[in-house]
Amino acid sequence: MCSHSDASVVTTARWVALISTCLFVALLANGATSYLKRVGLLDRQNFELYVGTYCGGPAAGKPSLTFPCQCMQDPLAAEGSASESESKSPLLSRRYVYDTAGYERVFKVFKDLLFAGFVTLSIFLMVTRKVRLPSLAAASPMLLLAVSIGAGFLISVALWGGVFALVGLRSFAFLAVAFVGSWVAGGIHGFASCAAVMLLIQLVLVGFEFLFGIPLRFCPDSFRAAGTTVLSNSLGVFAVVALGFYRSFSASRLYFWILLLITAILVVASGSGTAVFALSGLLGFLVLEKTQGARRLAAVAILLAVAVLLTVKLPELTQRPDIYNSLLAPEGRLDSLGRLAREANAVELLVGRGVGFGTNSASNVLSSAPVALPDNSAGEKFSADSTVTVLFTQLGIVGIVLFYGVLGWGFWRDAIARPFYLVVAVSSLTIIVTELFPVNFLLGLTLAHTLHVEDQLRRARAT
Repeated sequence: MCSHSDASVVTTARWVALISTCLFVALLANGATSYLKRVGLLDRQNFELYVGTYCGGPAAGKPSLTFPCQCMQDPLAAEGSASESESKSPLLSRRYVYDTAGYERVFKVFKDLLFAGFVTLSIFLMVTRKVRLPSLAAASPMLLLAVSIGAGFLISVALWGGVFALVGLRSFAFLAVAFVGSWVAGGIHGFASCAAVMLLIQLVLVGFEFLFGIPLRFCPDSFRAAGTTVLSNSLGVFAVVALGFYRSFSASRLYFWILLLITAILVVASGSGTAVFALSGLLGFLVLEKTQGARRLAAVAILLAVAVLLTVKLPELTQRPDIYNSLLAPEGRLDSLGRLAREANAVELLVGRGVGFGTNSASNVLSSAPVALPDNSAGEKFSADSTVTVLFTQLGIVGIVLFYGVLGWGFWRDAIARPFYLVVAVSSLTIIVTELFPVNFLLGLTLAHTLHVEDQLRRARAT
């Protein structure tokens, strides 16, 4: 006869297996239509016209397909080769690849159903006393962040309306997972296995994309993959975060080096500078973890030299000569953050302009309601492209301090999760990790694990 504890472990393992399957399906579904359009399995007519016109080159006005298409002409530069009707179509910016309409929008809902289903299941298990809710004291760092989000929600309701505020809360769904999900701590290695499978599947998809897909940049060196993460930078960051999650929580690290190779391939294919630095940071951390004394000092010196070399050679490694423009150019990440800080009044500087402001979620869902969306100084709908900037616009300096305080708390209190927290922190500087799926879900699970660890330590001290 099995004990109650054994039965609980079996039940947890079953739920983890189910949720892992849903996570895997949601990742594929979220970017399915975009991926299928890029490889010509959906909307074949536009695909053939685009590739034939801008990749193969028109022959006497007749597009010709060339595979693999590794050198895509800039559509604006090649506009003269397209007919007048074609030059006014979404083909010039590949908008048809990213636009979703009708049934295509259903696939985007899968990730929201995953979050909602996980939270609902967790609450049910708590109500039925099958799992235990951690103490509030153990969750105090996350509670402070939640209070800041609550204040941001009230500000957003007052300034932009209830619908906008509710949509803005989607960016913080990871925190709901963290509060109610500590019961998965004992089976979190199951999610680590899921992360490994997701990396393998993305590698297969990227291989097919390389052979038959539309490049996501122009000549020379046009190819840049996205898999089912929709955007190339997202693919690179997801790959490194998934590797960090596997390294932190896998029951066996037998396949780590194979997954490291897969991750490196995905990072190179994505052309993501952020992912290059995040992967380098992860490897550097693992090296330092294994060294002590004088060897550690030598390792630090070597790693600093490698970091400088990476910084200098990053444009060549990613085949993106202008890669630093996104960070340093006018209206780049640093300039945008500085401008927002200068334009903010004292209250906005401290607590922000309300949840939803600057998020992709609000822009996408409410794009049909211009009145509900705040404008920037240029009169265009404002959106941010780093976690720091989006937190500043929503929750101000207080929100930034509390969010990174939570990451620091997790890094300090949960030793096995440190590789994951490190790569998330590095990636967050140039991408919105709270909105990037499934990175945000993995972040919620990791915080839930840390909460469980903290709760166990407090209970042990109390006894």
